[in-house]
Amino acid sequence: MSSTKLKSSIRLTLLAATVTAAGACTAPGTEPASTPDGAGPTTVTATVAAGHDGVVRRPTVPPPVAAIQVAARFAHAWAHHDRSARAWWLRVAPYCEPGYADLLRSVDPANIPATEIIGQPVATSSTDRLVSFDIITNAGVLGVTVAKIDRRWLVTTTDHWTGAR
Repeated sequence: MSSTKLKSSIRLTLLAATVTAAGACTAPGTEPASTPDGAGPTTVTATVAAGHDGVVRRPTVPPPVAAIQVAARFAHAWAHHDRSARAWWLRVAPYCEPGYADLLRSVDPANIPATEIIGQPVATSSTDRLVSFDIITNAGVLGVTVAKIDRRWLVTTTDHWTGAR
C-alpha cells in the first residue's frame, strides 16, 4: 500500500433501499451513554468547517446529535485496538449495522494504523437519514458513514487514508 493513500479494505455499500426503509427519528436515550466498556466520549460535537483537505463542506442538514455520538464513539473504539481481535470487535460492533459488524469480524486490528482520535467528527455530508464524517486520527483521517436504521444511527461504512483524498 502507498504511504500517501492508505485505504482500508473495509468497505460496505449500503443499499439505498435500506436507507429509505430506515425508521423514524431516534428517540431520546436510545444511544449508549458511553462505549460498551465504559470508556470513551460521553459528549461530542461536530464541526462544520474545513475538512482535513482544507475544503469547507456544508451538510444539507445539520447532523443529528445521535449521529455525531455514534460516529465519535465508534472512532474511539476503532482506534483503541490494544486488545485481542475479538475484544476489539466487541467494542466496535454495537455501533454498526449488523452486516457491517459481521464484515468487521475479519479485520485484524493490528493493521489499523491509528491509535488515537485527535479531532471531533466533521460532517462532510448530511441528510435526515445518512451522515458522513471525517475524523482526524494520529495516523490520518477516518471516514465514518452512519445511517438511521430502525430508529438508531449505525455505522454502515468506514474508510481510512493518509494525505489528501
